[in-house]
Order: sequence, then C-alpha cells, then structure tokens
Amino acid sequence: MIKQTFQSIMKNKSVLLRYICSGGIAAATDLFLLYFFIHFYGVHYLVAAIIAFIVAFVVSFIMQKFWTFRENSKERMGGQLVLFFFLALINLVVNTLLMYIFVGRLHIPYLLGQVLASGIIALFSFFIYHTHIFNHQEKTEGMRMLLITQKIDKNDGLFGFVHRWIIEFAKNTEKLTVICLYKGEYDFPPHVTVFSLGKEKGISRLGYLKNFFYYIWRERDNYDQVFVHMNQMYVILGGVFWRIFGKKIGLWYAHAKVTFSLRVAERLAHIIFTSTPKGFRLPTTKLAVVGQGIDTAFFSYKLPQKASQIRVLSIGRISPVKDYETLIGAIKLVAAKKPVILNMVGEAGTPEQEAYLTLLKKKVSDDGLDASVRWLGAIANKDIVPFLHSADVFVNTSHTGSLDKTGVEAISAGLPLLTCNEAYFDLLSDYRDSMTFNKGDSQALARQILEFSEMDQSRLSELTKTLRQSVESQHELSSLVKKIIARYRQL
Repeated sequence: MIKQTFQSIMKNKSVLLRYICSGGIAAATDLFLLYFFIHFYGVHYLVAAIIAFIVAFVVSFIMQKFWTFRENSKERMGGQLVLFFFLALINLVVNTLLMYIFVGRLHIPYLLGQVLASGIIALFSFFIYHTHIFNHQEKTEGMRMLLITQKIDKNDGLFGFVHRWIIEFAKNTEKLTVICLYKGEYDFPPHVTVFSLGKEKGISRLGYLKNFFYYIWRERDNYDQVFVHMNQMYVILGGVFWRIFGKKIGLWYAHAKVTFSLRVAERLAHIIFTSTPKGFRLPTTKLAVVGQGIDTAFFSYKLPQKASQIRVLSIGRISPVKDYETLIGAIKLVAAKKPVILNMVGEAGTPEQEAYLTLLKKKVSDDGLDASVRWLGAIANKDIVPFLHSADVFVNTSHTGSLDKTGVEAISAGLPLLTCNEAYFDLLSDYRDSMTFNKGDSQALARQILEFSEMDQSRLSELTKTLRQSVESQHELSSLVKKIIARYRQL
C-alpha cells in the first residue's frame, strides 16, 4: 500500500503541493487567531489557544477534504471528521514522543527537533489521509451492500431460505458483503463475500464481538447500505459506527414481540422492513412492508392428489409457542374417523424445547398415535418441496402472531393452509372462515382437516390457485428484493 501511495503521489505532485499549502494555511490561521485574541481583545492565552486550535482544526479539515484530496462526498463527512480528530490526538502523542527522543535523548536543538518531528508527522498524516480518511473512490450506480444474518448454510432446515435470498440480492447489487454468525455450505456469485463470526468454530461470544467490529471496520469501504436480517442486536452494536460513516441502515423484523432492544434499534435504523403490517408492532414512520420473500419458482405449484389416508404436514421449530398439543389433539379426533398421517418437520433447538418435544412424544404415545405421527426432524429447506407436494393439508398452530414463512411456502406449493395465527388472515382473504380456527380448538381443526380431505378437486384447485396467486403478488422473493433496493435508493 505504501508503494502504491508513493507512486500515486509521484504521478500527481499537485496533491502533495496542495497538502503543504493547506497545512500552512491552517497553521497560519492558528497563529493569527492566537495573536489576534490575546493582543486585541485581552483574552486569556489558554482560552485564546483553544479557540484558535478549534478554528484551525476546522479550516484544516475542510481544506484537506475538499481541496487537497478533492473528496466531495457529504455522507462520509461525519466519519471522516471523527477520524481526522483522532489522528490529531495521535499526532500530539507522537510529537511529544519524538521531541523527547530528539531533544532529551539525542540532544538535538529543540527548534530543529520540532522541525524533524513535524516533518515525520506530516508524512505520516498525508499517508493516512490519502489511504484511509479521504480515499476518494468513484462510485458506480450499482449498490454495495452489507447483509448481516444468523446463518449461511443451504442445507439448514430453518435458515436454508437465506441462501436463496442472498442469491437474489446478488442479482441487484454490484458488491454484496455478508456477515453471519455461523457459516456452512453455500454457492454464491464471485462478487459475494461471506465472513463468519465463528460459531461453527466454537468461538466465544467475546470472539463474536471482536470479529463483528473487525469486519464492519475493515470492509467499510465495500458497502454503503446495511441490511440486518431479524437480529436487532447487530443494529445496536454497529448503528452508531454506521451512522457516523454515512451508511444507510435497514432492519428486517417480522415478529409480534416488541422489546427494549427493538425500540433502540428502531431509533438507529433508517428503514424497518417487515413482511406484513402485523409483523412490526412498534409505531414508526420508517416502516416498509415488502412481503415475506418466497421463491415461488422453487416452491412450485402442485394440486394435492387424493390418497388412501389423509396426509397432514407441519413444519417449524419444536417450541411451546407453536402449540402442537392442539394439532396432536386434532389428529386423534381425525384418526377415529379416517386413516391419517401427520408428518412433523422440525427440531428442538434449546433445552426447554427438547423438554417440550419429550412431552409431545409422550402425549402421542398416550393417545395411541405412534403409527399416525412421524417425527422427521430437521429437513433442509432446499429439500422440503417433495414433502409439500406429497401432503394434503398444511397446519400452522403457532401463537407468535407473525407470518411464518413455512406456511406461505406451503401455499405457494399448492397446499391449503389451516391456521389459528392471525398473521395469515389477510392472505387467506375470502377463504379465511373455512381455513382458520380459534387457538387451542382441536375439534374445529379436526373438522377442517376432514372437510378439506373430502373437498371436490375442482373446488380445491380453484382455492389453492387463488391463494398461490396472492403469494405471487404479495410475497414473491424477486419483488421483495426490488422493493428493498428501491427503498434504499430513496434515502
């Protein structure tokens, strides 16, 4: 870098000349104001020195930025000013150390020592200004984005969809930098760079923080926009830094829960993206409703075909908030009338969820449903379509109040969705009454499962195709990314 900087200076000596002139003008401003305030207004010399220093500092910053290095961007000015100030403090320490060495140790006359120290500091400062603070880069029309998410792994059952999201973002960005907590298998275009905070290596939480701040600092010139997926803590950690450096911050949040950390993140973010109006319950003028982001080409439509038994499918993390007791209760009622099989896709991720799964399995055994309920565990999102296409109905008993992606994927694949989750009500529209039930009502759910198993194919086709069209118009992935990009461009 030093060699490249030196070569750049030799090709354009006028930059060095302007640098010397700017420094000279700032020094002259400092001396003139010091003299002016003391001799004409009788201001105490320490007060005069502070005023003169501040004015000279501002003059130096403006001249170095806009005249010496011709770096005219306004959005980076805050971050540049902070770095300029810290460099001035470092120079003060370095100057003191050099004067001690030159005068105290080498016994060089103090004036000559100051000249040598000033020359060294001037060269050092020029290098920092040129390579880091005022490094002018021509920006193209393409977008350069930093995307932060929990996990990158196309084989993951819960976060596998993020892989397709990033591919779609890559189509709409010139440069895409991704920071994730956990990095698994992925396959992205060359202009996508992935950095992991190190969970897959067993790094500590302190290590996560160190890596996070290191990456957002090191890559700062490779992104102008920040898109944080779901975890608002990243906005809190990096928000002030991004604000200072003129980065535009967007937070994706689609959950009914409102926490203090979410309130703080909302203040720091420029935009809040969510899937539906119910996906973000905190009042804000920053909200942009952009849909759920479903790859409808991948989750292709197929009308359920009748089989010898009713095939029920549910996908999601095994957690108490999902209320699987209601679903199991409904399966028990259906099994008393018709052959039925329930495929449960998902895993327990915490000790509490493991305990919940144990209770569910006990309930299944106690109800004599071991032959009717299959616990399939986690299945990669990329492998889930065959399970959707081989089911008759999809059930979501979640109490989260947020639009679970798995239910929308099921509708895209042609499955009727039965749910008590109010977040789906608008999507189900005219079919809401026949496809929703009250929370905890196993009897109503069992009745709906039986009704859909007996529904005429032509009516079922009309219903599922209509809902599929709603997903395409409201929640298509390519449309979501274009809306997000467009919203950033408006800032």
